[in-house]
Amino acid sequence: MLFNTKHTETCVMPEEGVAVDFVIFVVVVVVVVVVVVVVVVVVVVVVVIVVVVVVVVAVAVVVAAVVVVVLVVVISNTSIVLVVAVIEQQQQQ
Repeated sequence: MLFNTKHTETCVMPEEGVAVDFVIFVVVVVVVVVVVVVVVVVVVVVVVIVVVVVVVVAVAVVVAAVVVVVLVVVISNTSIVLVVAVIEQQQQQ
C-alpha cells in the first residue's frame, strides 16, 4: 500500500516549555499592568497634592492682600482722624 488510510486520533499535549512560557507571559503582563496602575495612581495623587497646594497658596495670597488693604484703610482713616483732631486743637488755641 502506498497510502496509510488508517485513521488514528492522537491527543496533542502542549510541551512543558510552552506552558512555562505562557505562565511567564501571564506573570509579566500582570506585573506590567500592576506597575502601570501604581504609576497612574502616584501621578494622580501628586497632581492632586500640587493642585491643593496651589489653591492653598492662592487663598493665602488673597487673604494677605485683603488684610493689607484693610490695614491700609484702617491706618489711613486713623491718620485722617488724628490729623483732623490735631487741626481742631490748633484752631481752638
